[in-house]
Formats: sequence, C-alpha cells, structure tokens
Amino acid sequence: MEPSDDSARLTIAEQPALLPYALLLLAQLFFAAQLQTASVPYGLIVSEVLFFGAPTWMWLAAKNFPVRDFLGLRLPSWKLIALGAALGAANFLVAGTLQVLVRRLMSPELLKLFDISHIFAGAGPFELGTLLVALSVAAPICEEMLFRGYLQTVFGARLGMRAGIVVSAVLFALLHFDPVGMLARIELGVLFGALVFWSRSLWPAVAAHAVNNLIASILFIVSLGSGGSQPQAEPALGPTLAGGLVALLATAGLLAAFRRLAGAAPSTGGSYTSLARPGADHSFRASRARAPALFAMAFFAASTAIFLALDWRGAEANFIDEATPTSKILDRVPDQAERKDLEERLRQAHRLARQGKLGLDQYRQLRTELFGTAEQRKEKVPLDPASIARALEAASPALGGSGG
Repeated sequence: MEPSDDSARLTIAEQPALLPYALLLLAQLFFAAQLQTASVPYGLIVSEVLFFGAPTWMWLAAKNFPVRDFLGLRLPSWKLIALGAALGAANFLVAGTLQVLVRRLMSPELLKLFDISHIFAGAGPFELGTLLVALSVAAPICEEMLFRGYLQTVFGARLGMRAGIVVSAVLFALLHFDPVGMLARIELGVLFGALVFWSRSLWPAVAAHAVNNLIASILFIVSLGSGGSQPQAEPALGPTLAGGLVALLATAGLLAAFRRLAGAAPSTGGSYTSLARPGADHSFRASRARAPALFAMAFFAASTAIFLALDWRGAEANFIDEATPTSKILDRVPDQAERKDLEERLRQAHRLARQGKLGLDQYRQLRTELFGTAEQRKEKVPLDPASIARALEAASPALGGSGG
C-alpha cells in the first residue's frame, strides 16, 4: 500500500461508526416507532430517509468526502445490477431456510411477538402499494447507503475489508430487533457486502436487497389474502432443507458469475486516496451539508403534508389502537370463533373510523370500554359476548350482530 493510500485509510478509519449506529438505534426505538404508529408505510419511508440515508449523506458532505465515491453510488454495468437482482431472488430461499431452522428452536409466544405480518393485515390497496415502495425502494437504498456504503468502508479501513463486511452485516441484523430473523439477516448482509466489495458499487446490493424484500412482501400479502393470519404449521424440515440446498447452489453459481464479471481480483473499491484525498481538509464543517440537510427537511415536510392530507383520520385511529391494544381485548375471549368475530368487527370499526363513517370519539370510547373491561379481568375470565355486541352496536349499527 502506498504511503498516501495508507494515510487516506487511516483518515477513513478515524470516522465514527459505533456512535452514529447507537444514535440510529435510539432513533428507531423512540422516533421511528412513533412515526410508524401513525402509519406504517409513512413511518417506514420517512424513517429510512431521515435516519439512514440523509444523515450518512450529511456527515460525508460535512467532512468533505466525495459522497458518490465513498458510498459507491456510481452506476456499474447493467449486467452487474441484473445479477444482483438475480442473487436477491436465488438467495431468498437460502435466508428463508435459515429462518425456518431458527423458528423451530423458538417458542410459539416468541414467534408471535416478533411476527411482522401484522403490518400488512387490514391494509387497503393504497397502503399496500406504499408499503411495497417503502420496503423495496426506500429501505434498500437508504440502508445500503449506511451499512454497506459507510459502515462497511469505515470498518474495512480499521479491520480489513472482509471483517468490515461481517461487522456491518451483524450490525445490520441487530438493528431489526428480531431474533427470529437475526441469522438470516446476517447472511443477507454478508451477501450484500460481498457484492459491494467485488463491484465497487452500491447498486448491485441495492438490487439484491430490493428483490429480497419484494418477494417477502408479496408472500406476506398472498398469505394474508388466503387466510394466513391464522396459525400455520411449520414447513416440513426435509423439503425445506432440500430447497435451501438447491437455492444455495444457484446462489453460489450466480456469485461466481458476478465475481468474474466484476473482475477476478477482489477490490476494496479502488484506492483509499479516491475516498480521502491527500491534503484535503476533512474537518467537520456544517455548512458543507446544507444541500442534504435542506433535502431532508423538504422531504419530511412534503411527505408529512401529503400523509396528513390523505389519512389524518387513519393516524388518529392508529394512536387509539396503540393506547388500547387489540391483543389485550382478544385475550379475554377464549372461544376461537368469538375471538375471530370480534377481531374482524374491530377491524371494521377501524375502517369506519378512518372513512369518517364512525366518529373518532365514538371509536375511542368503544375501544376504551372494551379494553377497560378486559383489563379488569386479572384472570382469563371471558368477556360476555352479549356485552361486546352491545358496545359495538352502540358505536355503530353496522358493527352489531354476528360477523363483520
């Protein structure tokens, strides 16, 4: 390594990594959670841009690093992007097999606690479309900018690029707060990191990430549409392992083709001097980050205005639901048929409140009464179905009677 390149590597290695990651964890726990309570699609898109993409861009700009080169934002050959997408599809079953194996070691209570299919349940066409954009466009771009673009480069400069790939993959998995998908996300993170490592571009990893998320989202939607909200048996282990092995072989073949196309020798993404120019002033200067900061503020203002114009009632109804959890109400209805009936009518009440056909005050009173009654039952003494029906019909005649 040339002396100037070694100096540039040290400059990159000195950049903060764990501190911004810790701040991101706090933002996810306290701010992103509130945004997603108002609306999951809105919250996902805004939090991806404001907590992942924009801060990465702002920090590099303020430190006078070449953002496009540092993050690998220059477009590679379209063939590399296409291979990245193909790898996202082929590897989906590899990651899925790992997740199935982990699920078999966990209790049903833990699996239910970390089940994310609820974000798709009851969503209308507009919400589902926005969710798909959030999960297959915003998340891949913004998360790859932070994890494979910034953190992998910094940890690679400190520890060596292969260790940087693994460390950033582990941090990527931890950020999702999901022990069920932890191992699968580490595997995905290593795959995405290798694509960036070999291609010197972020876009093949973005393509792989996007296809993986898109397939998972479509499967969730199809499952819920066919009654998948009910507990299902775990898939048989033999066929799952066989399918995972076939997918692993396909992934290995595609990776070999990707590496040949990207270049036979692994690369760190060019010399470090292309990322930290010798003699350049890399002191922090906030004025340099004016453009990304203005973009972030304009994006937040515009997306919030659009969201409130389209669905402010939905946000209010979601906060009412958060204060009176449906699960606590349903826990006091042990009969499965009655639970399903009540759950569907509560969903209908939510839809009516969003549409303005049921007043938000009435909706709040309905859920508060049911929740309060359930909370008074310290043991699992069932709620009286007749009193439930009366409370529902008092809120709206459309909710009375049997079924929804």
